[in-house]
Amino acid sequence: MVFSLDDAVLLLLTTLAACWTTTTAFDELPKFSQMKLLYPGYYLHGGTFRDKDLYQLLGTNASHALDKVHNTAPMRMSVALNRYNGRHAIGPQPVFLSKRGRDSFTGPNGQEYIFSNTAFGPFMASKYGDPVAVKPDKRHPELTMEAFTGKQGIVRLVSYRRKHPSGHMGLWDCDHFFQSRDWTMDTHIIAVEFWETPDSYCRPTNTETPPKPYLQKVNSNDFEIVARHNMETPNLHPKPITKSQRIANKLKFRHQRRSNVPETLWIQ
Repeated sequence: MVFSLDDAVLLLLTTLAACWTTTTAFDELPKFSQMKLLYPGYYLHGGTFRDKDLYQLLGTNASHALDKVHNTAPMRMSVALNRYNGRHAIGPQPVFLSKRGRDSFTGPNGQEYIFSNTAFGPFMASKYGDPVAVKPDKRHPELTMEAFTGKQGIVRLVSYRRKHPSGHMGLWDCDHFFQSRDWTMDTHIIAVEFWETPDSYCRPTNTETPPKPYLQKVNSNDFEIVARHNMETPNLHPKPITKSQRIANKLKFRHQRRSNVPETLWIQ
């Protein structure tokens, strides 16, 4: 079979496109509903794991790793991903993604656990694709996560302190960090990276407030209805009857009684 130049160019472009698609195919992120169940949350923020509980779960290698970073956030995210298992597990191969050498340690189950937040960002990007990144609001840090309000996913906060990069990893649940403190208040944060999960869902909040009754408009018909109602409503607190009114009522009662009796039966 003889190929023309156009056919050869078309075949080459098709092959390159197939290779590019293969190398850039990313895994779908884990479901947020499952990550919430698997994440070992901070004890002081609604979770059940203190740092010492995490060391006990992951073995002695965890305590040695913490001597370098003093931050359990990447380990907690590693636990959630390894518990998820399958293609989301970090796996048994050591992780080398930062300039510090090995960024993970081997747990009792043979799986690797990343302890470096600096390495966790590149790991997530290589596995799930590039995140949505925003710069923090220095004047109003409470507005830093406003771009992700109404979404669920995995968040990474990048900080830079004393010429050393660091940060935090956590789960973002619509409008707050799930079972961890609000790390956006850290003044050393320089960027926020966000990976939205496929099952991201937040209940819509009703921002419209009903008008207060005393602010509603009142027309003349309303006054007429109120006046008619007051006339039909009996007086529940009548004024006391005077002596002259009592005598008049007795005479009226006697007259009505006599009018119902024949004159022959009247008592003179």
